[in-house]
This record gives sequence, structure tokens and C-alpha cells, in this order.
Amino acid sequence: MVALSSTTLNCVPVEIIVILHTISVMILIPVQSYYVIDKTAKQHNQVHILKDSESACHVSNATNINHINDSSVIIQKEAAENLMHLSLCVTIVSVIPIFLFGYLSDVYGRRQMWTVCACGTLAKEIILLLTVVLELPTWVLYFGQVIFALTGTYSGAMVIIFGSIADTTTEGKDRSFRITVVQGTGMLTAAVTTFGMGFWILEEAFRYPIIMTLFLTTINLVLGLLMLPQKKQPATKLKTVLAPFKIYIDANSERRRKMFLCLAVFLLLSSCLVGKLGYQKLFLMRNPLCWNVLHVQILRAVQTLFNTIFVIGVVRLLLRITSESIILIVGIISTVSYLIVFGFSINDLMVYSHVIVGCMSIAVFPMLRATLSKLVSSDEQGSVFASMACLDELVAAFAHLTYGKLYTFSVARFPGLIFLVMAGVSIITLFGAIVLHGWMHKDHKDTKESVIELSYIKSSSFSRDTTETGNAI
Repeated sequence: MVALSSTTLNCVPVEIIVILHTISVMILIPVQSYYVIDKTAKQHNQVHILKDSESACHVSNATNINHINDSSVIIQKEAAENLMHLSLCVTIVSVIPIFLFGYLSDVYGRRQMWTVCACGTLAKEIILLLTVVLELPTWVLYFGQVIFALTGTYSGAMVIIFGSIADTTTEGKDRSFRITVVQGTGMLTAAVTTFGMGFWILEEAFRYPIIMTLFLTTINLVLGLLMLPQKKQPATKLKTVLAPFKIYIDANSERRRKMFLCLAVFLLLSSCLVGKLGYQKLFLMRNPLCWNVLHVQILRAVQTLFNTIFVIGVVRLLLRITSESIILIVGIISTVSYLIVFGFSINDLMVYSHVIVGCMSIAVFPMLRATLSKLVSSDEQGSVFASMACLDELVAAFAHLTYGKLYTFSVARFPGLIFLVMAGVSIITLFGAIVLHGWMHKDHKDTKESVIELSYIKSSSFSRDTTETGNAI
């Protein structure tokens, strides 16, 4: 009976846990961001800035800073600075915890480390709720950011999820598709949550969604502790805390170059995604678009929903006829295209057209994770995902700082400049992906020839042994 119960629990799909956790995090992100924007606007005597797109674009009171007589620009700059500092706080502090989480989950089990992540999310929710209800100064939010960072953030949680997937799947296209489905599940959940949050934030009802996240995170804490699939017998010995990076050092030169190139492409593309998501809302709320918060949230929901459904269907089809590296190249081309279109957007039609152009952009991340997963052993899955997430946080910190400063510098002249810079970075990764495809294709060809040669040797040996046995008889 105990064995049956354990087997049943291990069969519970991780998608359930991903859905609940994504809802909580995707509620917290816009609530905190728009709360900071709203508080910044009120300091410049602009109330209900989230409801009225006109107040987000036009001047109601003249303020002269650096000879720019436009309070909208001032609010944009101050809000961008505040959001950049809050993001930096998380990304810098979370580097070491994420660095360790994957490996520690390999050693002590996925469920134990999941509990740590969920408790950190609960702490952030409580601090954010107190800040909103008691109208505390925004610097109090840094306490929640630090606790959230020390317990792995969303990235640490997904490291554990991807490690759980590696425990229950075989390497190859099946694992690639499963990672795509799990990431797609998270993105679909994010789309629906983002759409719903548009209505809540538009009414400036910040406290109610936070209360809901407390309830959902508590449920998810229990589910993860009891039902998260994991290896039956996790390792019991902690070898070295440097394991997430030791896998790159110990690899032979041929495998190491593939791993480093794959990681470099992943990190550069991730920096572009972080920058785009971080400053998209400010870009859309500014002239000439003048979108309100509901319009911004609807766009993000539509984009995520469309891209995820499209990619899950297309990736499943493409994996049957081609390799992960080809899908990666297609995804990067899509990324470059939509960043260029978005950077030059001056009307609603251009903004929504970039959604269609970028329909394959999110395929790059599951393909890169699956490719790196194939290059390591089954006991190193948590470590490889941890190394990706850890370095991703470092790059995110650099991206927030770089793109934040670039946006505040260019917002008064050409706000779309940062998106064109991201497109340039993505073009660099395209060349890297082409080289990676050449290496992986060569290995696949060599492996196929080796299998054919081995089969020929075995069949020849079998024929010779049969002949000799027949002669003896």
C-alpha cells in the first residue's frame, strides 16, 4: 500500500504545481511594478495615472528638470530607476541561492528545496501586502525582495521543476517536448493571469490580488512537499558546492565548447527578454501610444497566449522532422524581427503586428535547455539547470542596469532605442546558433555512422560464429 501511494504521488504532473506558482508570481510582479509607478506619479501630483492614459502622457503640472518641462518624462525616469533598483536587488542577491538550488535538490530531493522556494514567496507576499495596506514607504519592499531572492525566486523554483522533469523522462526529443509543454503551461497561465490583473490594477485594488496569492502559495507549498515527482533515491552525499559549474570544467573539450556556446546563446537571449519585459509597459504608456494599464496587460496576455499555443503545436510537429538546433535558429530569427518591429512602433497596429512576427520567439529557451540537458548525465540534471538559472540572474542584473540606464537616456528622444539594441544582441546569438547546429549535426552524423558500423560488425561476427558452429556440428 505504501509503495502504491508513493507511485501515485510521483505520477502527479508538475504542470499543476507550475500553474499555481506562476499565478502567484505573475500577480506579484505587476502589482509591485504598478504600485511603484502609481506612488511615483502621486509624488508629482498625478493621481489615478493607471486609469487615465492621458495623464500618463501629458503634463498637468509644469516641472523643470534639465530644461525638460514635461512631468511625464520625469515620472518615466523615476519609475524606471525605482523598478531597476528593485530588480537589481533580487537578481544580485539570488545568484548564490540559485547556484546551489539545483545541486542541493539533486542531493537532498526536489520536494525539500521546493518547500524553501514556496516559503520565500509567502514572505514576499506578506511584506508587499503590509506595504500596500499600511501605505508604508516603497523602500520596505526591498525586505521582501531580499527574502524572495535568498529562497531562489521563480528561477530557483523552475530549476527544481526542470530537474523533476529530467528525473521522470528520457533524454532526447521526448524530454525536449516535455520541457516545452511545462514552459508553455507556465506561459499560458501567465497570459490568463496577466489579462485578469489588468482589471484589478486598473481599479488600483492592489491588496486583493496579494491576498489571493497568499492562499494559492500555501496550497502549492503543501502540494509540492507531498507530490512533486523526484528520483526515488536521491544522492545522499554532498560532494562540492561548485558542482553546477564543475560539470563544465570536467567535460572533455568537444563537449565543453558546445555547452559554453549553448549557455552563451541562452544568456544573451535571456537578457533581451528581461529588458523587453521590464520596460515594455513604460514604453507603451508614453507618447505617442498612451496606453493605460489594462491595455498593456491585455497586450501581454494576448502575446503570451498566442505565442505559447502556436509554439507548442509547431514544436511538436517540427521535432518529428528536424532537430532542436534548427528550431532554435527559427526562434532567434523570430525574436530579432519582433524586437525591430516593436522598437519602431508608433501606433496600435504596429504593436500588435509584432506579436505575430514573434510567434516563434519563446521556442528558443526550451530548445536550449533540452540541448544542454542532453550533454550531461542523469545525475547532473539539477546542476546544469542551476548553472543556467544562476548565470541568468547575473545577466538579468546587468540587463536591468544597462537597459534601464539606456531607457532613461533615450526616453525623451527615441524610447524604442533599447529594443533595437536588443535586436542587435539577438543577431549575434543567431550566428552562435548556426555554429551550434553545425556541431550538433556533425555529432549526430558521426553517431549514426558508428551505430551502423557497430551493427555491421555484430552481424558479421554472428554470421561467422554461426558458420563455424555449423561446420563443427
